[in-house]
Amino acid sequence: MAKHTKIRCVRDSVEKVLFFLCCMMMLVPNSLAQEQLKRGANGTLDKEAFFSLLEDNKPIKNFVIDGHDIATAIRETNHAIRIENSIILNGLDLDTKADRISMKRASQIIPPGNLADWSEKMNSQNTKQFYLVNNLISIKGSEIQASKLLRVNTKYGIWAKDVIFVHPPSFEGTTINGRTNFHRVTFSSKDVDRGNSAISGISFSGAIFIEGGTFKDAVFLGRANFSNSKFRGKMRFDKAAFHKGANFYGVSFEKDVHFLSLTLGRRRLAGGNISFEKATFYGKAVFSKSIFRFDALFLRATFIEDLEFTKVQAEKEVNFRGATFHYTAMFQDSSFTKAINFHSANFLSHSNFTNNTFFEKPIFTKTKFAREAIFLDATFCEGGDFRSAEFNDDVSFKNTFFQSAPTLQRAVFKKNLYFRSARIFGTLDLGAVELPKYTSFRDAEINVLNVYNQQRPIVITGRLDFRNAHVRHTKFEDVIVMKNIDFSGAELGTAREEEKLGTSTGELTPCKTVKNIETKEIENKTILRLVTFQDIASFHRTRFMGSTVFDNVTFQDEANLTDALFDKTQKNEEPKFTFSYVKFNDLRLSFATLPLPSYWTTGNNLEPRSSVLKRLETNFRRLQQLSDANEAYFYMKQSELSELENKEFSVWLGTHAERWFWGFTSGYGTKMSRVLMWSLSVLIFFTLVYASSGTLARKQPHENKPDFTFRLRLLDFPKAYVGNHIIAVDEGETAKSPDNHNSLNERLWNGFRFSFVILFKVGYRDTTVAGRFLGLDLKYLVILEWLLGYLLLAALTITLAETQPLVHRLLYGLF
Repeated sequence: MAKHTKIRCVRDSVEKVLFFLCCMMMLVPNSLAQEQLKRGANGTLDKEAFFSLLEDNKPIKNFVIDGHDIATAIRETNHAIRIENSIILNGLDLDTKADRISMKRASQIIPPGNLADWSEKMNSQNTKQFYLVNNLISIKGSEIQASKLLRVNTKYGIWAKDVIFVHPPSFEGTTINGRTNFHRVTFSSKDVDRGNSAISGISFSGAIFIEGGTFKDAVFLGRANFSNSKFRGKMRFDKAAFHKGANFYGVSFEKDVHFLSLTLGRRRLAGGNISFEKATFYGKAVFSKSIFRFDALFLRATFIEDLEFTKVQAEKEVNFRGATFHYTAMFQDSSFTKAINFHSANFLSHSNFTNNTFFEKPIFTKTKFAREAIFLDATFCEGGDFRSAEFNDDVSFKNTFFQSAPTLQRAVFKKNLYFRSARIFGTLDLGAVELPKYTSFRDAEINVLNVYNQQRPIVITGRLDFRNAHVRHTKFEDVIVMKNIDFSGAELGTAREEEKLGTSTGELTPCKTVKNIETKEIENKTILRLVTFQDIASFHRTRFMGSTVFDNVTFQDEANLTDALFDKTQKNEEPKFTFSYVKFNDLRLSFATLPLPSYWTTGNNLEPRSSVLKRLETNFRRLQQLSDANEAYFYMKQSELSELENKEFSVWLGTHAERWFWGFTSGYGTKMSRVLMWSLSVLIFFTLVYASSGTLARKQPHENKPDFTFRLRLLDFPKAYVGNHIIAVDEGETAKSPDNHNSLNERLWNGFRFSFVILFKVGYRDTTVAGRFLGLDLKYLVILEWLLGYLLLAALTITLAETQPLVHRLLYGLF
């Protein structure tokens, strides 16, 4: 028992010691950190002591130093100035204390690789003199207090206008009170030993700029490091030149910042980048008119106010992946030689890409646009990747040129989409796109339009507008269009000439300098298969060229093909036309606009042509389009003849008999000219026969005889018109000699009268005929003409009823 008590006491003692040590380990670093954070803890350092420490070439830590002493040291010595965790009073005024040199002398200091670009820039600024700083300056974790300079009426923390730093300075973790002025400063690219590595550029990493400042026209010959800095005032980097890139990782700009006309990279130099990854821009960010010869990285950057990225020339990649734009993002008039990446970016306000040129495919995958997105007059040389993008407001591609079609799979357009007057080459695939509102392709030129999804039917809930569009190859398959679709005035199946692919006027596009336009052969087709139009489908004045397919199409509302034109192909060939299993309730169409049915495509999987024409005929009659109905009926009968191959003999015989009886006579009651032609031909033939071979005898009129009255003679038999060579004279009648002794004109006139009465069953029965024609008694010809008369009268009556609207209305009781 005592043994266990002793062990327990030892264990408790050890635990107390360990707890005490842990607390000390936690407190000691904290106390050291507190001491480290107490700047100037060692008191004020006078000038002599300051110079003494400089000569020892050691870091000066935790002192209060006069900025004038630092400026004097820069003018009088070449000692390295290394200051840490100190307070610098009266700011740093460098340009009056440094050596003043000429442009020629300055050019000798600049490294040869940077001299050409540097000289060009300085000459453009008309700079004649510079202030040279030979000292290595490293101020870390310190605070530079502001001082009011005599020549300006503003407090400045650092004034270094027109200064050339031979050694890249460092202000890591330093807080700069007052404004900073690095106007027209040149930062050298010499390697500087800063700890474990040699750095060839300036460093403001972790610095805090309390007031605004300027790096306008500054030249950074080495890489500039501003990572994790905080700019609490307005900053200007206008016309600054970063020859080897810059690092603004995690930077915070709390007011406006201007990178206007920025130059990133120099000519003939590869590598490097400028990074604003995870940077936050609380004020307006301006990058307009900048030139990026290196990659520009804005990954996961946040823009609280406007972003102006207009008139930018980017020769390398620009990456806004995951960036957030809280206010307007403006990219107008910019040119991107390499890809610009907006993957998973979030535009919470308007975005504007008007008149941009994208030489490589821009990436907008999974990008969210909360407000209007504008791509007006933009040029996409390799299309654009908009997969899974989400557009919550209108998006406009008006007058946009796509050398390759944009990729829109799984993109969501919650409001209006405008491709008006756009020119799209390649295949525009809308098979996996949500279009709930209004989509306009009005006046657009599209090479291939594909609305087909192999995996599932497509439901388009919004309105589609293709008015006056030009589409070379159109495919709508397995699609349900909920609202109206308008192809009025469009040209479908037309191809532009190769030299005019760039613009409608044949003008070359910027893409010609990068990649030739794709010109592979594409068949000109318009295919509507398994499509249901639940609202009005308008093809008014639409011009169909090339092959046209309407297969298993359902028009639940009006289908308007008024004045549509199915034209010959560009090779002047009759177009292939398919019209199969098309269902409609109200089809507005003129039969004359359709290709001749003999050119319609037929096949085992297609509806028989006669069935299609029968449905068209029914539709035309319902719409009172009498002429169109007759045309459809005529070609329906013609089609039935060509579909008789496997029919029974009785059906075959009946159809052919009908053709001989009605088809040749009157075109099945649809061809008035054909009836008149046959009637006139028969009349002339029998007139000539009676006048040349027969003896026609006329009786004198008798007031009490019904034969001498003008009336219908449908029931008069042929024997009543046949006479003998010896004419019997009834009482009270005066005979007239046969007309074979009369003149030819009289015989022809009498033969015509006689034939007209026999054929058309109307007139006077005052003439008889006798004689032979080619050895055949004329009484048999009278019987033949009498029978033909009934046939032609029936054909004439039916044809009048079917072709003449007035007769049609009278006969069918439509008055």
